[in-house]
Amino acid sequence: MRTFSGKTEIYECENRLMKKSGEFRHNLDRGRVIEWDKNENPVRMVGSDTDITKRKNMEEKLKHLAIHDPLTGLYNRNVLALRLSDEIHRASRYQHTLSIFMIDIDYFKPINDNYGHQTGDTVLRDFAKILSGSIRSSDYAVRYGGEEFIIVLPEKPLLKAEELAGRHRKHIADTHFSIKNNEDINLTASIGIATFPDHAQFSQELIEAADSAMYKAKKAGRNQIKTV
Repeated sequence: MRTFSGKTEIYECENRLMKKSGEFRHNLDRGRVIEWDKNENPVRMVGSDTDITKRKNMEEKLKHLAIHDPLTGLYNRNVLALRLSDEIHRASRYQHTLSIFMIDIDYFKPINDNYGHQTGDTVLRDFAKILSGSIRSSDYAVRYGGEEFIIVLPEKPLLKAEELAGRHRKHIADTHFSIKNNEDINLTASIGIATFPDHAQFSQELIEAADSAMYKAKKAGRNQIKTV
């Protein structure tokens, strides 16, 4: 927005314009007013118009990378630390429940060993799409690290969370993941569930509880769902 408070006012503003192709161009306009009317409104200005599209696109990319995992596009741990604390505070205030899943891909290391890390990255991206595509808009998925993922489920009690985890586990097991040379593989996942306020009162405690439950699923033979 341009504002003019005096006859020597310098202006600077950014504009976003849509091109015929549907793409947007960002402009930076700088200049000064050289003629005013009798009511001291600007009528003539001189200045420059600079295309800053590349800079704005880079800024948006950096903002995205600050909160998203660069491989899968899911939220990263920085977002989890902030949002989960907020979710727990809200749940506590309104006496709601909240559940999280800790999900670990079973036997993921042999995929990297046998097919290479590039294929492993492809599998992780496809796995992330399954998670993000099968949750509510109020839920969100996080890549916690390596082949571990967390799903946050606001206002989801334990029983409903267990039902949803069962559907996730089956969906993952039934999916064919494409790898090299048109070959498909099947994966399974171990899922640990923790619920606020039953299992923990704070965000890090809730994550640790879900992690502990996930390791119980691993020890039980993998492709399992366990709670605290």
